Amino acid sequence: MRAVMDQVRRVAPSNSNILLCGESGVGKEVVARYIHSLGLRRSEEFLALNCASLSDDLLENELFGHERGAFTGANDRKLGVLEVADGGTLLLDEVGEMGLRCQAKLLRAIECKEFRRLGGTSKVKVDIRIISATNTDLQRGVEARAFREDLYYRLNVVNLRIPPLRERAEVIPELIEHFVREFSKNTSRRMRQVSPGAVAKLVKYEWPGNVRELRNVIESLVLTVPRTRIDIADLPPTIREAPPLHELRIALGVPFSDIEREIFRACIERYGSKKEAARALNIPLRTFHAKARRHGLAANHASRGCEHRTP
Repeated sequence: MRAVMDQVRRVAPSNSNILLCGESGVGKEVVARYIHSLGLRRSEEFLALNCASLSDDLLENELFGHERGAFTGANDRKLGVLEVADGGTLLLDEVGEMGLRCQAKLLRAIECKEFRRLGGTSKVKVDIRIISATNTDLQRGVEARAFREDLYYRLNVVNLRIPPLRERAEVIPELIEHFVREFSKNTSRRMRQVSPGAVAKLVKYEWPGNVRELRNVIESLVLTVPRTRIDIADLPPTIREAPPLHELRIALGVPFSDIEREIFRACIERYGSKKEAARALNIPLRTFHAKARRHGLAANHASRGCEHRTP
């Protein structure tokens, strides 16, 4: 995450479009707002639009706006977010869910820096920075012809992958402390601490919902625990009874070569690529490749595009 934030600080002062990749709940919008706050457009608008929450027609209307009389019920002119965000930054969240027709119009607006409102004839000129966010593999969407290749390259000038919470477990205690403080203040509850045992359980949990899930869990605990300290017994059963993270059980008597193969296979599945697996095992990538070939492991595991898969 430190490396990601270093990249953020390097690219924020530019006007280049950015594609944020990562699982749902990792904080892509938080990163997008941080980029805007560091950029040249920080004094202008920051707008976010969720492309997955609207049909293609409604999304087109939200993006480009419409003129009065453009369709039944269009009694007044409506400005789209592209126009409202002029001079500032627009976050297109879940951009992979956008339909092909809307993609074509967005591509032209980005290339020409102008568009027409629905039902309009005059061109509207805009100057905005676009940050897109996705939890899917857009490159595979391109291969499946579900996402335009030309738009993909327009949006993917700078690619930043936000790692899931399980890959940065060392920050969980700080996040716990931050959320306890936040919700204690907001709810006037005098929650002072989380026991070391409870923190250890929270750190070892996989967090499939990432930071969003952790935030919700802490909010619930602050509201429901009657004491000033959260203990292991207060945690939800899914967390309290979760198996230890990264655990790999191997029976006694198994040949060492089989053990090594299982460790390599599990690391590739867990970290998504051989490069990350080699880093986790603290061995040179060339050594990892050689051993992986010897064990007959696949040449590539889920390392393409933006998507990072784990079992």
